[in-house]
Amino acid sequence: MTPTEKGSVPQGQERPDRRQNILDASQRLFALYGYHAVTIRQIAEAAQVPLALVGYYFGQKQELYDAIFGHLSSNIDERRVGLHAALAKPSGDPLSGIVAAMVIPVSQMRTTPAGESYALFVTRGLTQQSIEEDRSIREYFDPLAAEFIDAIHRALTAEGTAIDQPQAAWCYQFALGALLHYLSDQRIVRLSNDVNVAGDPAVMSQLLAFIVNGIRGAAQSFVTAKAD
Repeated sequence: MTPTEKGSVPQGQERPDRRQNILDASQRLFALYGYHAVTIRQIAEAAQVPLALVGYYFGQKQELYDAIFGHLSSNIDERRVGLHAALAKPSGDPLSGIVAAMVIPVSQMRTTPAGESYALFVTRGLTQQSIEEDRSIREYFDPLAAEFIDAIHRALTAEGTAIDQPQAAWCYQFALGALLHYLSDQRIVRLSNDVNVAGDPAVMSQLLAFIVNGIRGAAQSFVTAKAD
């Protein structure tokens, strides 16, 4: 649907920066409060635009929510490119490359306020999974998740750990849980008596090691349980 099909606004109020302001403000508010707790009026006020302009550019709230995922789909593409590169390497540890492709592009987004907001936005969508949020997750993230699950399955099979695809899906979900907690958690500051920094990039190597070894441990546990 084009802007002119969604309604009209007074001449001169159409500006690319206003459209971006709406996207930024809605992403920030959705990340903080969730889909249902945010109104179009609140988004307009945060973006400092007329209320009608939100509908002019994006239509209903669901369309605006979906547009945030579409606007930042480059991060999804980056993870897919990284995954394919890891699978194409003739040597090395394929599983470590797969996990790095899954984790690093998302983690790097936290280096900017907009990126941190998007990381929290995605985390909320993946953990809350209301009907509205689930629609976008299915469209934008499930296809990529399927690629990672297949890659994890193949990497573990090549190592001699004979798990099936559904078990590989559990391994992916366990890994995703660690990543999402790293992205969104603030409690680590308190638990470390103000020593640790939330989302600290300095512990990226440890996060990667935790996930890689966790996947291998879970996979081996599936094999052991099946043997018993």
